[in-house]
Amino acid sequence: MTPMEKLNAYFHRHDGEILVPCCGWRPAKPAKDFKAGDVMVCTGGATQEIVKVAPCGKTMVHLFVKCSDGNIYDKRCKAETLYAYKA
Repeated sequence: MTPMEKLNAYFHRHDGEILVPCCGWRPAKPAKDFKAGDVMVCTGGATQEIVKVAPCGKTMVHLFVKCSDGNIYDKRCKAETLYAYKA
């Protein structure tokens, strides 16, 4: 197993959870499964509300998120990347 595979195995459980630094294990889902109104959990427990999800090519997703400062930011990510969310 390569070092990157070991790292991925540590941070991703097979039961749909990922390890969020300073927060512990949180439920996770792929970026493509997020919908407007969902809340992502970030490092340290910060949250971002999903405002809009738009496909960006064949394997990418464009997420528009509202942060705690009230501003809306965009982020592009792979559709299969797991992100923690508030259940």
